[in-house]
Amino acid sequence: VIRALVESTDPATKPLADGTPVIFHLHPSFRQNEIQKPVKNGAATMECVSLGAFTIGAEVEGVRLELDLAKDVPGAPIAFTSRELSPVKTVQP
Repeated sequence: VIRALVESTDPATKPLADGTPVIFHLHPSFRQNEIQKPVKNGAATMECVSLGAFTIGAEVEGVRLELDLAKDVPGAPIAFTSRELSPVKTVQP
């Protein structure tokens, strides 16, 4: 299970306002690869299940964020990080 959380870099003095939309971007192989969540109590969270690592993105208040789940998550299981999801190829009709 992947649990992603987006919050302000300075939550004590500049928290994200409740209700602010955060758009999470998942790997294209996910059926719903764009998920919008509102900020609640200063943060927006999203959970999903994946068999392998990919780069997750998020957008909030014009700021774009990225996290490579294979390289940037200390302590992630090697069985997960070594099974990176392949880029999805578009088939032309």
